[in-house]
Amino acid sequence: MSVTDRLQTALARLADNRSLRTIRPRPKGVISLAGNDYLGAGADTALREAFFESPLSRYGLASGSSALLFGESEAHEGLRAVLRRQYGRESLLFPSGWQLNTGFIAALGAAFGRDVFFLADRLVHASMIDGLLAAKRHGAGFLRYPHNDCGALERLLERTAPEHAIVVILTESVFSMDGDRADLAQIVALKKRWGNVLLAVDDAHGLGISGENGRGPAEEAGVEGDIDFRILTFGKAAASSGAALLADSDWLALVTNYARPLIFTTAESPLQAAWTTFVLSQIPSWSERRARLRALEARVLAALGTEASSNGTPILPWILGDNARTLEAAKRLEGAGFLVSAVRPPTVPEGTSRLRISLTSSLTDVEVDAFCLALTRLKTEFSL
Repeated sequence: MSVTDRLQTALARLADNRSLRTIRPRPKGVISLAGNDYLGAGADTALREAFFESPLSRYGLASGSSALLFGESEAHEGLRAVLRRQYGRESLLFPSGWQLNTGFIAALGAAFGRDVFFLADRLVHASMIDGLLAAKRHGAGFLRYPHNDCGALERLLERTAPEHAIVVILTESVFSMDGDRADLAQIVALKKRWGNVLLAVDDAHGLGISGENGRGPAEEAGVEGDIDFRILTFGKAAASSGAALLADSDWLALVTNYARPLIFTTAESPLQAAWTTFVLSQIPSWSERRARLRALEARVLAALGTEASSNGTPILPWILGDNARTLEAAKRLEGAGFLVSAVRPPTVPEGTSRLRISLTSSLTDVEVDAFCLALTRLKTEFSL
């Protein structure tokens, strides 16, 4: 069999399973419930206009090189200053959340080798898994515990903490496909039993959506000071791009010297960093937008009925199981004027294909009523 034949066979195998995914132009004239603009900042034209009228918009587009090689611009320094003021922590900026997660985990592996061991929630983001695989090449070990199972995590800690110099727990605050939350208070309580156990929390989908100041589930649980590595990505509620690792200065110094995605990647555009700063400065005051999300969640959950439960997050999965059924449901919703993501393996486990409904506070009451009606009709058509 030729190389071309093997390629076509691989593509045909994906197509036969209805798993072949493509990037298409974004549909026009539809209401999106597929993105991660939870607080509506990306769709807020008045906010965008205010940014370009502000002094922050003076920064240029090019960062020139990696931050380690060329240094940080004033825009990047300003972003870190806002993070310091809001979170009380120092930060290290990465061009993307993927590079941050992969880079910092691999950096710990490179620095400590067999002395470090990771315990990761089964459903942590693929970027963390890639970081674990990279750390493994340096001799680090890892195990993945059942999703949100603190009992299983406790048993693994009892086994691994006495055997390794450093143990790092990896979890997310809000999980991106199920929309559920980690029990951060319980995880912190487990962590505190050992002096050599550290906690890393990916707050990508938690930033902005809850907490009195919009700092997410960790603020709600009162455990922000107990998280050793906090990962903030700015492509969701902050309507931007890039990411920041919040940690003590010595840990950031270590990551700076070992994280290859930081060392060898051009830094994010200064203008983009300035926009992130601008949006982050607004988020603490957006309590009404956060309340709006909760109200929208309740309305959509009522339309879904028993198909979903409340997690207090903007992510509502409607698990249909079958790839073809999920694709057909997404197609019918798009025909009704709504863009909803059809998520299939390998993004989610086999047999759990789902519609991932992603709410944004910018949805109007009329739009939400129409969407709920479309969901109700779809359930009837599918005999659910």
